[in-house]
Parts: sequence; C-alpha cells; structure tokens
Amino acid sequence: MVSGYFARRIARCAALLAVVGLAGNAGVAQAAVTISTKATTGITCTAGVCTATAKVAILNVTDLTNLLAAGNVKVSPGKTAMDIVVAAPLSWVSTKRLTLNAYRSITFSQPTTLTGRGGLTLTTGNGGTLSFTGKGDVNFWDVRSSLIINGNTYTLVNDIATLATDIAANTSGHFALAKSYNAQPDGTY
Repeated sequence: MVSGYFARRIARCAALLAVVGLAGNAGVAQAAVTISTKATTGITCTAGVCTATAKVAILNVTDLTNLLAAGNVKVSPGKTAMDIVVAAPLSWVSTKRLTLNAYRSITFSQPTTLTGRGGLTLTTGNGGTLSFTGKGDVNFWDVRSSLIINGNTYTLVNDIATLATDIAANTSGHFALAKSYNAQPDGTY
C-alpha cells in the first residue's frame, strides 16, 4: 500500500506524462505549431531550430523525424504561434534530443515514442500548461533516456514499485514512469 504522500507524488508524476489517461485541453489552440501529417507550412527549420513564421504553422511529422535522424531539434513557436500541438504519432530511433519550447502551452493528442536513448525537453511559459488528450502520451523505451520538463530533470522508471521506492529515497526529486501505465486495476492508492 502506498501512503497518501507517495500517492500524490505518483499521481503528479503520472499526470506529467499522461500515464493514467489524464485529459487535458479539449481542442487545438488557435495560434499554434502543429506537428501533423500535413505538409510543412508557416515554419522555417534551419540548423536544427524550427521557428514559426505564421500564427498557424504546420511541421510535418516525417520532416521532423528526418531532422531528428540528423541531429537535435528545437521547435519554437515564439510569440507568433505561441503553442505546440503534437497531433500525429511521433517516434524517433536515435540519441538525439527533441526540444519543444512553447511560448505558452504544449499539448500531446497523439503518442510520442523515443525508441532509442534520446532526449525530450518540454518547456511551457506564460501561464501555459503541459497537457495530454485522446491518445496523447510519451513513452521511453530506455530509462537512461533524458526527460526535462520546465528545467527539471526527471529520473525515468519502468514500474510503480520502483517509482514509490525512488520517491521514498528522495522526496524532493523528480520522477516519471517511462511508459504508459493503467493504474485502474490497482485500486485506490
């Protein structure tokens, strides 16, 4: 049985990666960079940095995957598009880092998977949120991968037991489950 304190910490970590099916914002932001299957438009990518040039910008998921195969990539909508929406399944097999640096919010509505030992940095600003809707989640195949959210480095773990143990050993640490986890069969924590 997990104590109330640990249950709250587990819930907080799980919420960050939507591993218990957390629902976030219901729609796509009006001004956003959307990672989708549509053609890239309203965004310029140079030297691994993709910057919005229009309020509504599309970054094709295949284009992004190809960029990640070559090097680290930073997506930044700036004040022009403000938000980032991952609206297509995204996966990459490399040690490269994807940085989503939103002026405001980041929403995952489709799954993102790091199949190599890559890294993911998520930064929200100006009162923005990190949210997950529909099928949106983030999965790491290797717990040695890197996850940074709003400047905090997270330790990735594979299961709830390890998560509880790690939190007990370091109550001020930042921890996250590496893969989606359905906690419903566990009952109440």
